[in-house]
Amino acid sequence: MSKRQEILKKFPDETFTFADGLDNAIIGVDYDNRGIIYSMKKALIEYKKQFPKGTNMDEILECFYYNTIGSKGLGWIWLDDRD
Repeated sequence: MSKRQEILKKFPDETFTFADGLDNAIIGVDYDNRGIIYSMKKALIEYKKQFPKGTNMDEILECFYYNTIGSKGLGWIWLDDRD
C-alpha cells in the first residue's frame, strides 16, 4: 500500500491536496494541519525523470522551486533532506 493510500485510509473523512506525480516522495502527514509531508530528495528523483537525460541539476532545481515549491501547494510541507 502506498503512503497516499495509507493516509487516505487513516483519514477517510479528511480532504488532502497531493502534489501531482510525487506520490513516491510522500513521507507522512502533519496531524495538526492535515498537510502532506514530502521528501525533497525523493521529489527531486521523481522530478528529474521528466527532464532529458543530462539536464543540469541546477536547471532541475530551478524548475522544481518555481513550479512546485513556488506554487505554495495547499498544505504541502517540504522536508529538505538532500545531502
